[in-house]
Amino acid sequence: MPFIAETGGQNAMIVDSLALAEQVVADVLVSAFDSAGQRCSAARSIDYVMIDLIRVGGITQWMKVAGMAEAFNLPVVSHVIPEIHSHLVAAVPNGLTVEYMGWMLRLFDGAAALDNGELVLSERPGLGLTFNQETINRFGVT
Repeated sequence: MPFIAETGGQNAMIVDSLALAEQVVADVLVSAFDSAGQRCSAARSIDYVMIDLIRVGGITQWMKVAGMAEAFNLPVVSHVIPEIHSHLVAAVPNGLTVEYMGWMLRLFDGAAALDNGELVLSERPGLGLTFNQETINRFGVT
């Protein structure tokens, strides 16, 4: 079962597995052509799809879920881990926002930087991340 959260009058579907995403997103979105789906669309019961990178199974599966949402003109947003999600949201045409919580930012060098309320991605290859050795040393256990 997906977790449905309502925030500020908008509904979010947190996708926690690829199988669930395929089933739920396809069932809900494809049903837009039947009477129940028309009521669902008219009521705007899904405003965006919030994809959890860890729960959905990684980057490839995240991109698949984003593609399914795009097919039905639904934007996608991230769920924590902005160090990676910033790249994913930027990579899809229906990417809307990155949930930005800087809990792990001290662990990495090269994470997206905030500039006037926008995330600026690193120019480094891949995700652009390396571990911050100072932080590793500070919290490491020998």
